[in-house]
Amino acid sequence: MSDKTPKCKLSVTMMKKDIHARRIQRQVRKNNVLKQNTTFKNLELSSKGKTTPFADFTKYIRQPHIVSVSNNYINCFKQYKKDFKLNSRVLITAYLITYYQEELLGKELHQLDQSMLEWSLEVVKRINLLDDSKDIDKLWLLLQNYQLIFNQWKDSDKSRMVESIIISYYNRCKHIEKINADEKLSNEDKEICINELNIQKREVLGNVKFFDPNFDVEYFVNNYEEVYNTLNDAYTKLSFEVVNTMKKAFYDMLKEEISENNFVPIAEVMVEISKRLLILIPEKKREKMSEKINIQVIVELLSDKSWTTELKDYLKFICESVFVLGASCDDEKNKLWLKEVDKLMEENYNDNLPLILIQIEEKLDRIFELINELNKK
Repeated sequence: MSDKTPKCKLSVTMMKKDIHARRIQRQVRKNNVLKQNTTFKNLELSSKGKTTPFADFTKYIRQPHIVSVSNNYINCFKQYKKDFKLNSRVLITAYLITYYQEELLGKELHQLDQSMLEWSLEVVKRINLLDDSKDIDKLWLLLQNYQLIFNQWKDSDKSRMVESIIISYYNRCKHIEKINADEKLSNEDKEICINELNIQKREVLGNVKFFDPNFDVEYFVNNYEEVYNTLNDAYTKLSFEVVNTMKKAFYDMLKEEISENNFVPIAEVMVEISKRLLILIPEKKREKMSEKINIQVIVELLSDKSWTTELKDYLKFICESVFVLGASCDDEKNKLWLKEVDKLMEENYNDNLPLILIQIEEKLDRIFELINELNKK
């Protein structure tokens, strides 16, 4: 008998060794993330953000030591898993937005700015709470998505700034037209007013080049009315892209939590939906409705972690309530949506439950948006 080990046995043994080695390497990378996370938290960005004036904080984050620790923190995530894209400056920006929102975003927040603030708060919270290797994958995904969200938010912010400059230029051009058409003004007065407006127009063009160096000034000057008229469509499209990116990131986060058997975020979304529904429902029906959508009911529905009859009935009730509360102009679209929800509740619980909840939130956003439009009239 040959004492040679069979090839198949060798390959299995080597495969087991390879798997074991990979597990050890992964654990080493996880330990490095936890170590770097502790070092990063020791910078005390949160405590300083709560107590330090904005100007002093910006000086603090530019110190070489802070930059070095931030870069090391980012690098440990790159080593942990491939294709990590977060920039260390964007990471620090999450703290700036969290603790200095008025300085960075202003007093009256645009909807996109509010969403950016919420994502920044989530990033800071998750970093501060990380103390277990099982949460590293969730933080990796959140930080990865934060970079995408930040990029689109920055583009939309620049777009809004450029938009306001274009509107300013357009208004001055129209003002010049009115002055030229005014028969009561003398030629001398017209010249004084028009010269001042032309100076302002040149300043406006300088501002737009500052915010967007690639802006085609010559084309804009020759076609300013056309550019002005297409502004709304372009901005709407960009806003739509930003919102979609944020929704995708939120969906990814919910899926990751479910995969870890953590249903708390799902329960929180369902509670939020319940609160929004109660606002829309007539007062006399709220008490009865609140019995069906309270937190205890939601926790029990999620306890089986599967498509139970009770959970399906609950979601159908919520979706049908949204349908009833919606505008008649959306009825046909919402009827198709109800059928789609029925299909989604037949499979892929971990994927489809967060998807349905996000769709419900979208429908509620639409209802509140229409109500706000009516209130403005």
